[in-house]
Amino acid sequence: MKTNRSLVLLLTLSVRITDLSTPTIANTHTLVAQELGEMTPSREVQKYDRAIKINPNAAQASFIFGVTKYKSGDKRDAIGYFDRAIQLNPSFAEAYYNRGNSKSDLGDKQGAIADCKYL
Repeated sequence: MKTNRSLVLLLTLSVRITDLSTPTIANTHTLVAQELGEMTPSREVQKYDRAIKINPNAAQASFIFGVTKYKSGDKRDAIGYFDRAIQLNPSFAEAYYNRGNSKSDLGDKQGAIADCKYL
């Protein structure tokens, strides 16, 4: 059943998934790959680390890598990637939101509140 749902997702996308500048597409690709057993958390980290090395000025790649780090429990590192995404794109609301969540989880309530002001 999982494979059928994955195939439907792949067909629905009908877009070649190579552009990491769109978080939705990149996240969808990762979800489909995980369902098919092709993407482990460590491979996901490698994928976005490589994307950032290829294009260090891609705010979206830094953001997605921050989300990946957050999901893996590495909230402190996630903040660094959200910082980079915000530095590259100061109006990146999702980066502020996720950075605020990371700060809150680490006990920095004032920092989290400050990030909410950008939403």
